[in-house]
Order: sequence, then C-alpha cells, then structure tokens
Amino acid sequence: MDSMHHSSCFLLPTIPLQRRPSLTTAQLHLCADGGANRLYDEMPLFFPQEDASHVRRRYKPDVIKGDMDSIRREVLEFYASLGTEIVDKSHDQDTTDLHKCVTYIRDSALGLDKSNVS
Repeated sequence: MDSMHHSSCFLLPTIPLQRRPSLTTAQLHLCADGGANRLYDEMPLFFPQEDASHVRRRYKPDVIKGDMDSIRREVLEFYASLGTEIVDKSHDQDTTDLHKCVTYIRDSALGLDKSNVS
C-alpha cells in the first residue's frame, strides 16, 4: 500500500525578502483543523535560518476551526498553549471545514475594520 504524501514547497516565496508582503497586516489569522498542521509543519520552511519554534510562535493562528478530525494532537496542544481559540464543530458534519471557516469570517467581519478590504 502506498502512503499519501503532500508538499507545499510551491508556496515558498521566490521574491526577495525585502519585497515580501507582511503577514502581520491581517486582522484575523484563521486555520481549518488540517490547515493548522500545514502551518505548523511548513511555515518554518520560509525561514530556514531561524529556529522553527520561534517561527511557529510568531505566525500562530488566532482561531482554529473545524471538526477536529485532521489536526494532530501535538499541533492542537501547541497552538492552544499559545492562546489560539479552538472552535470544535465536530457535531456539525453537514458542512466542510472550509465552509465553517468562511462562516466564521463572515460572522467576525461585522466587527472588523473594513477600510483595507478590497
């Protein structure tokens, strides 16, 4: 039996460091449960010269939402220990994690500053 493998190396930036956009301008950092694994595993690849744990702490999501069937326990515990809000919607099997996240954004957008939303 073959094992499944994924890679997001195509997401690694090809533009010079000084011209990269800042990730800190976002008002909300949200991951679906499986997306948190990818953030945890792959964000340090953008900064190979830095300690991975420092990168993970700097780029933590504000919220992880989903049915929690995909997130690894150590990833969940890591982000929860940093104060990330965990929204467990395991009772809702009628919508995808993406839909759950889009709904969260829609509901949260009511209180956000929309001056920089295009």
